[in-house]
Amino acid sequence: RATSHVKFEPNKGFPRHTHAGGEEFLVVNGTWIDDYGSFPKYSYLRNYIGSSHQPHMGPDGVEIFVKLFQMSKAHKEPETVSVNAAPDAPGFVSGEGGVKTLLLFESPLEKVTSVILPPGFKGSIPVPEHGKEVLCVDGALSSPLGNHDAMSWCRLVRGNGPVTDELGSVESEGGCYLWVKEGHLASDEMGYPAERIREFVEQRKREEEAKKASGS
Repeated sequence: RATSHVKFEPNKGFPRHTHAGGEEFLVVNGTWIDDYGSFPKYSYLRNYIGSSHQPHMGPDGVEIFVKLFQMSKAHKEPETVSVNAAPDAPGFVSGEGGVKTLLLFESPLEKVTSVILPPGFKGSIPVPEHGKEVLCVDGALSSPLGNHDAMSWCRLVRGNGPVTDELGSVESEGGCYLWVKEGHLASDEMGYPAERIREFVEQRKREEEAKKASGS
């Protein structure tokens, strides 16, 4: 799996390529342009396993928050999907405390939303059994994990530090726009069961520990 913040300079391109494990990304600045269309800031895109494209950037360049090799063959998706997730886009649902939520994607393996916390927000972020990731796109918030300004990203797993079934004491004085992905940390990747992936990770950890112990 790979998660990264990528910046493309103005008028630059990228060679045509195929997504062996799929990709999903949020445009966080500028405009993304490829075979599928032109997508401004707050566009959320999913390109499924086997899709391909050739990006080429405009005069303003573009920044994206992108996740690679994290889709599953166990749940078939369309070749490409895009959603307008701008703060003024239709579809946001108002909830308790003035929090607004827009569903971007949902399957048995994961759920992806955009969340707008209002100015003066004080509350908590619920954490499901299989984890949650939160990207602060605009604005800022604070939590027991620290201060999270624009483009801060965190992965929340139950039992890790102050995280239980929620991350409490969350505050946002000026409000903020969040991209949220949850319930996905136990899903398979490209047909590999989650148990096999965990075994692989544990094996790598043991190998690294053995190297440190031997001084090599």
